[in-house]
Amino acid sequence: MLLGLLSGLQGPAVGRAQPDCDTYASPDAPCALSDGAVINGYIGAEGGRNYFWFGVPVPDMHVSIGLTDLPADYDLYLFSDQVADPGQPILSSVTPGAEPEVIDAVLHDVGTYVIEVVDDPSIPNVPDMPYTLSFGLTAPPAVPTPEPTPSPTPLPIPTPVAAPSLVSVPAVVGQSPNSAARLMHDAGLVVEVSSADAFSPSGTGTVATQDPHPATRLAPGSTVRLSIATGHVAIPDVRGRPESEAYAILHAAGFDIQTRRRPDDTVPSGTAVGTNPGAGAVLGAGSPIELLISQGH
Repeated sequence: MLLGLLSGLQGPAVGRAQPDCDTYASPDAPCALSDGAVINGYIGAEGGRNYFWFGVPVPDMHVSIGLTDLPADYDLYLFSDQVADPGQPILSSVTPGAEPEVIDAVLHDVGTYVIEVVDDPSIPNVPDMPYTLSFGLTAPPAVPTPEPTPSPTPLPIPTPVAAPSLVSVPAVVGQSPNSAARLMHDAGLVVEVSSADAFSPSGTGTVATQDPHPATRLAPGSTVRLSIATGHVAIPDVRGRPESEAYAILHAAGFDIQTRRRPDDTVPSGTAVGTNPGAGAVLGAGSPIELLISQGH
């Protein structure tokens, strides 16, 4: 019966519901269904069945079949003519008792499909009581056409800005503050002056140190810090340095150095133990100090 239905139904893709779809009088006559159809059907005998059919014109249509208001235990099956064995259902809903049956799926194949409603005789049938078959068949959602992506507006090419030319810091240690400031100004640099207890080879009131060092390349308008000698010098900390290095540091600070050796087990032999007076003491420039060198144990 079912194979004959599938081979004989060659109607339009989506069947138009028959106005005389009478499953009570003609239980074996297949009823054509269209989207939105609601059928009140009857199964007049225990183990009886009704048939409905519809066509699918395009792939991936969505079908929704609902079987409700069941007077007995009815089951729901869906068959297709596009499978190897059309006599085997492709989908089914077999819920025990008089609970509703539902098939909800996407049908990928174009073709003819048959719905079978079957009475399971495990519960006595009530032939005069109708069931309700609800049917929906909708096309797949349209794939939106992508809008072309607008080409980005090209950014303007920035005009390269020439880097400012750099100037060399003049050497001004030992010069007077006025002469040092004039040299810095002529080079396009700004001067910051302060006093410091540091040695200047030219004596009190002349430049003892400069920061940055001479020949450093700076942008015009940069600041150079000058330290003006006060006539006093703070003794540098030379503890732990080799004798020659400690002597050179103290000599550069302008002190008159006398070297004295003594036993000491805290620093290696030939290494500075310290000075007398000690590091940090402020003396007049050229003052005599002692450099203490370890003789070891």
